[in-house]
Amino acid sequence: MIGPFLRKLSANRSHSHKLLAVGVPPKLTAMLNRNDDGEEPDSSRWPSVIRSSTKIAPELSIWLDAIRGLAAVAVVLSHINKLMYSQASMPAEGAAVKAAYTIVNIASSFGHSAVIMFFALSGYLVGGGATVRSIRGQQQLVPYAVARAARIGTVLLPGLAVTAATTLVALHFFDLTGFIAHRANFYPAGADIAGSLGLRVALCNVASLQMIACNQYGLNVSLWSLSNEVIYYVLFGVLLIGRWWSVVLFVASVLALSQVEGIEPNDLDRASIYLVGLLIWLLAAALFAVDKAHISLRLGVGAAVLCILLAAVLLNPMRPGVGRDLLIGLCSLGALFLLEKGRLRSHLVERLGVQRLAPFSFTLYLIHFPVVQLVLCALSTAPFNQSATSLAVQVVVFAAALVFAYALYLVSEAHTERVRGWMLRAVTVRQRHL
Repeated sequence: MIGPFLRKLSANRSHSHKLLAVGVPPKLTAMLNRNDDGEEPDSSRWPSVIRSSTKIAPELSIWLDAIRGLAAVAVVLSHINKLMYSQASMPAEGAAVKAAYTIVNIASSFGHSAVIMFFALSGYLVGGGATVRSIRGQQQLVPYAVARAARIGTVLLPGLAVTAATTLVALHFFDLTGFIAHRANFYPAGADIAGSLGLRVALCNVASLQMIACNQYGLNVSLWSLSNEVIYYVLFGVLLIGRWWSVVLFVASVLALSQVEGIEPNDLDRASIYLVGLLIWLLAAALFAVDKAHISLRLGVGAAVLCILLAAVLLNPMRPGVGRDLLIGLCSLGALFLLEKGRLRSHLVERLGVQRLAPFSFTLYLIHFPVVQLVLCALSTAPFNQSATSLAVQVVVFAAALVFAYALYLVSEAHTERVRGWMLRAVTVRQRHL
């Protein structure tokens, strides 16, 4: 749909602008930067409003990786904070410790916002690159589907195994039941630990139907957003088919999604959560595809501010809910526009080295919760009180999550491109025999 329609508009138009080459994340960006033939396209055939290349400027790549890494860290800090303390926890004593907790609490408050930023980044990089290639007539559904399956599968399957192992250890060697009982407001209602590890729940999570047909596997609360992500991949893939019936199927799927009810009794906004995330994902894809040379920096900033103000006024997004998610998404899109259009320097980011977290940020996001849960369960069943010792425990637990995630990354996510190649060759051989 996207490619065939816009290619008709490209007649008698020319455009030669190209962005600089980049390599972060190296394998994803390398795929964005080349055609299926490995050659740069003839940009004169494409609409002038669409960028002529999927290449990303080097400094922008560093910024994007820094955002990915910091977003994953924000989620980890948020979960550590929620698992360690409760409303009944004793407040910290001493000015230095109180100041430290103020910083920790602020850093831990961006966990949910970070997930919405992940949706924007995914739409920007995955959907945006696929949109541009579709407009060029290069996008094929099979390579797109294989790439998405490899990306999810190489992290999800090992992540489910780690979730099962750590949850079983916490259940049989420590008091996980008591640990959850002290934090009942954080876990899914009526959490059944043993039942959450069953085969049906595992398959349900592999199919990304958690939050709709089942709870997260092993009570790994981080898995909720993976359902959103996969659904967005599938719906966008339907659009990439480019036929009239694929548009009908997309609209029907969105309407069906609007009727989804969450599996938990109080999860009344589940359909809205899916739809707002989808809107952010698609807008981010469009933002990537548009040639920013045709948009003035002032106009872009003005439009972003106007959208944010409208969301703030109409939806009262400072309260938890879909309005807040929409505001965060619009702010994320505005930030992505400013980073690309403004060409902000990344020297400070490079010196801090936060972009180095990006390669294993997906693994960190997916498996940190069961690891943190196990370590804290081994240390104390009841919530911690705020103290210098508890701060030290937070640092140790955070470091353990980082180290474990990186170790798992080395044997799983780091091989995503190789797995993708195997899958693509297998599909190609099967197609030849049909």
